[in-house]
This record gives sequence, C-alpha cells and structure tokens, in this order.
Amino acid sequence: MIKNEVEIKSLPRLYNVEFLRIFFTFCIFACHALNVLYSHGNNKGYLAVEFFFILSGFFLYYTIDRQKNLSDFAIKKIIRFLPLMLFGEIMCQMITHTFSFQNYISLIFFLPSTGLANSEYFCLGVAWYMGVLFWVSVFYFYLIKTQSSSTSNMIIGIIVFLSFICFNLLPYNLRWSLFPKSILRGLICEGLGCMVANIYKHGKIFHSTYIHTQKQFFVFSFLEFFVIIYILLLMFEPGMFRIAYVHFIILFLILILLFLLKRGCISQFFDDDSWGRISKYCLSFFLTHLIIVDFLYDRLSFLSNLSKPNSFMVMLFLCVLLGIFAYHVIEKPCATYLRRFFNAQTHDLQGRD
Repeated sequence: MIKNEVEIKSLPRLYNVEFLRIFFTFCIFACHALNVLYSHGNNKGYLAVEFFFILSGFFLYYTIDRQKNLSDFAIKKIIRFLPLMLFGEIMCQMITHTFSFQNYISLIFFLPSTGLANSEYFCLGVAWYMGVLFWVSVFYFYLIKTQSSSTSNMIIGIIVFLSFICFNLLPYNLRWSLFPKSILRGLICEGLGCMVANIYKHGKIFHSTYIHTQKQFFVFSFLEFFVIIYILLLMFEPGMFRIAYVHFIILFLILILLFLLKRGCISQFFDDDSWGRISKYCLSFFLTHLIIVDFLYDRLSFLSNLSKPNSFMVMLFLCVLLGIFAYHVIEKPCATYLRRFFNAQTHDLQGRD
C-alpha cells in the first residue's frame, strides 16, 4: 500500500503536454475570432475540441489511482466546471438583455449536450462541450474503477469502435436528438485518450534512459514540427487539403505521443513548469472568450472601427484578461468554498453514521 502511494505521488508533470493545451486553446479562440472578423466559417479550428477530449481521457486514465470514488470524482468536476459555466451564461445574457431560467437548470445538470436542452438556445456557445466532457468522463471513470484493467481496456476499445461507426453513419440532423453526435465525439476521443495513457504508463519506450543520437533527435524534431504545421494548415487553410474527420484524431494522437516521448527539440523546449502555471487559465479562457468575441465584437460592434488584424489582437488581449479575472475571481474562490462545503457535508453524514 505504501509503495502504491509513492508511485501515485511520483507521477511526473507533463509540462510539454500542458503547452499543447495552451496551444489548442488559442486555436479555438482563433477559429471563433476569424469567423467573426471575416464573416465565414471557412476554418476548422473548432476540431481542436477533439484534442481536448483526447487530453481529458488521457489525464483521466493517467491519474485514475489518485481518485477515490465516483461521487468524489463527479463533485470535483462540478466544482471546477459549474461556476465558470454559470458565470459565462450570466454575462452573455446580461449583454444580450435576455433571460432563460431553463438554461441555468440545464447547465446545473450538464444537459446542453443532449436533446433535453438544445444548445442552440444557450448564450454560452461552448456549454455543449462541458456537458459532453462531464458525462463521458464520469462514464469512463466508473468503467475503469469497477472493471479490471484488461476488461476496461477491451470495453473502451469496443465503445470507441462502435461510436466511430455510429458517428459516420448517423445523419447530421440528429445532433439535437436525445443522444446526439457530440456525445459520440466525446466517447471516441476520450476513449482514445485513455488508450494513450495506458500505453504511456506501461510502455518502456516512454521511460527509457537510453541516450539517443543526433540523427534521431533531428528526425523527431522534424516530425514534431511537421505534425504541428500540418494540423494548423488543415485547420486554418482547409482548402489546401481535404481529409476525413478521423485524420484529425490520428494527428492529435501522434502529436501527443511525440510530446510524451520528448525526443525532439519542440517537446523538450516546452517541457518547462512555466507552461503548467499558464495552463491553469485555459479552462476559464475557453469558457469566457465568446463573451468578447461573439457578443462584444460581433453583436455589439465593439472595436468595429479597428482594422481586422488589430481587432484580432485586441480581442485576444481582452480574452486573456477576462480569463485571468475569471480564474482568480470565479473559478479558484468558488472551488475553495465548494470544496469546504462538500467536505463539511461529508463529515456531517459520517458523524450521523
């Protein structure tokens, strides 16, 4: 038991992977900002969401031994997600002078990703993602915790395979059904993230101290650079290439594996704890950036007198400020208070028993 605790505490921080979190958060912002500035949806930056699903599944499996039980896991997710979601929805409704009590009920139960709450009516456009992330994470957590390693890995593989088949067979107009395609996206990508974490935790190649040659360093550096540039071109210059949805997922998986190997110059250069400190703002930035991009600029014509490049930079600056504000004023204080509240409730129940 002591040995297990030591192994759990000694899990290394993956700072270069945290850099990728920052990088693709910026891609999401760029997708929305460019769509607003140039009045078209000609980029596929929104597919960076698939990377976040994969990363969520990876860290779910990577840290699974630290988690206690399903209720504790779900409470941690609620504590982290819900205050920012409600803050974002409140701000958006205040700007648009609308009010929908149903939206708040749906957010509290993480329903925007289901047919029970059509996310087209939500001011906070990214609410669907948080709903998928919550329920799929809870589902995979329960599966991994209640089944043996071999059984859970087999079931996850089957779920990923069947979800991918259904995703390609179902028509797009079913996205607001009770079980929409967004749920399938979460099941596919989070399941793949769990598989990558399993490979990383048990693959000797990732933890080898073997000294690599300069030629190998050059090859891995080229691969890292090529995959990053290729993903960016596919996202923001989609006319240059026409590839299927699965190719994006494969590229994200390859990129994560390359950064876990840390054999190239990019993955080594960004393997610094400063990226871990910056990445803590990613969630608040992600959940609040549409307040600036969609509402202040697009609907209220704020900054409309500036050139498009200047507007882009000003929007980015304001989104960063709002994200930092939301983290320190909303996310962190609410997490501290809610943690104390749930801990107090747990102690009261134990005292009664």
